[in-house]
Amino acid sequence: MTLTPDTSAQSELTKPDFSLARKIEGADNKHFITPHLEHFTKGNKHLYYVGTKHGVDFENRTHEVIIQATTKHAPQLIIVEGIATDKGMSPSLGFDPKKPSDRERFMRHSGESVHTAEMARAKHIPFIGGEASTKSIFEALEKKGYSSKEVMALYLVRTIPIWERNGQLKNKDDFPKMASDYLANNSQFSDIPKEQRLTFDEFKAIYDAHKAEMGKEMTALTASDSNPHSAKANYFQKMSAVMDEVRDRHLIELISASLEKTDKVMVVYGNAHQYASAPVFEKMFDGKAHVEQLLLDEGKPAIKTTPAPTTLPPVEAKPSGMASMLKYGSFALLGAGVATLAVGTLPIATLGLLAGSAVAYTGSRMAETRPAARIPMPASEPAKKAEAAEPAIQPAPEQAKARSDGKSWVASAQSTGEHVARSV
Repeated sequence: MTLTPDTSAQSELTKPDFSLARKIEGADNKHFITPHLEHFTKGNKHLYYVGTKHGVDFENRTHEVIIQATTKHAPQLIIVEGIATDKGMSPSLGFDPKKPSDRERFMRHSGESVHTAEMARAKHIPFIGGEASTKSIFEALEKKGYSSKEVMALYLVRTIPIWERNGQLKNKDDFPKMASDYLANNSQFSDIPKEQRLTFDEFKAIYDAHKAEMGKEMTALTASDSNPHSAKANYFQKMSAVMDEVRDRHLIELISASLEKTDKVMVVYGNAHQYASAPVFEKMFDGKAHVEQLLLDEGKPAIKTTPAPTTLPPVEAKPSGMASMLKYGSFALLGAGVATLAVGTLPIATLGLLAGSAVAYTGSRMAETRPAARIPMPASEPAKKAEAAEPAIQPAPEQAKARSDGKSWVASAQSTGEHVARSV
């Protein structure tokens, strides 16, 4: 799939106007807390933008929204956060099927972008990363007067909360070695000669120079400490604002180019990016998005179940095995009694056989007789005192939060993980 717009064909959509992208300062905080789907449509063109709240837990609402949106709309292409576009279409994410540690890493230490990508692979939906090249981000920040080492420091500051979220910083004493390895060997810095890369000691010096405005130790950083969400931006937030402008412009260009070639594109990105670019897409699609209420949105139960019936049909009475045995036994005794009577001998035996036959037949009739099935009272009506020993049937409970097919995300993840083991 070529993502260069086809200029020979007239697009149904207005070209993106990047000047419409908005700052996120002052936005309603609820937008950044709740994952949701915004659906832009015009003609046969559809953009499904899932604004996510980052997390690694399969059993959270972000993952539910993603899988439900994918299942409902069957996009032809998915664009995911955290993967560079220049890695190409549906790139391998480096999971070795022979390594149990990779399986564990996929299940417990990967964010929704990785899970979305592997779900797309399992469903044979092409996916591509939406990230601008590291080189373009460095160039943009260097034009603003920041050195390459300062930009590397920003990358590390933004990575620390990810390590914490993934459980990699449980032992804070591991941080210096992790940071040193990251700065020396991460592929994002491949354009910088090794001898010119930031060292851990240099990073500490940069951070300490701004520690007062950060207000915490470096290992205690959270995502909000480097995201440009504050009107009183700190040193790293100001740098992040430039970075995000580059990232958002690249993402919008990629979405626009993708919609030139296909009709149904889904984007899975942080809800801050969704908020910032929404006015651009409103202009492109000539209207606001429809915020779709998926099954788990707003805390509603996944499936509304029909209450159990408040009455039961009468149960058909069937003879028990004992009743049949007594009935046929009475016939046998009767036959034997008649035989002795015909012979004219053993009158006492004859009377005994006939009496036994009568008793057995009476017993069979009693065993066959069953009381009529009782019809329980409706759950909404109080039971009568005479029937208090048998409680009324209650409505079935609402199904717990789950996927639309009744399975949990963990079950889905395990299935997807098995696919990963086969496909990469």
